Amino acid sequence: LGRMQKEIGRRKKASVECEAELREKRALDEGIAAAEEGLRAATATRAERMEAIGNLLAPEVPTARGETGNVVLRASGAPRRGGRPHFEVLQMLGACDVERGTKVAGRRGY
Repeated sequence: LGRMQKEIGRRKKASVECEAELREKRALDEGIAAAEEGLRAATATRAERMEAIGNLLAPEVPTARGETGNVVLRASGAPRRGGRPHFEVLQMLGACDVERGTKVAGRRGY
């Protein structure tokens, strides 16, 4: 398409007839536009269908009706015990001021 455009420009400068090339370029432009529209439609259809599939699980993945029925397949390291709540850690690091926030917000829900 780029070479065709250059050829048309060269012919127009030389005052040579280039109507056939212009028709061919218009046809190519229309074909490209139609292909791009088809691509947009196909992409939208694909996205819609992919949303309907959801997450596929491998057959060996155990399933349960709730949290209590889940199975631990493997664990790494020792479980942590006695951790601190996040707001205490933030206060220790000086990353927040709970008392000041409470005064500004009027309650602890800031």
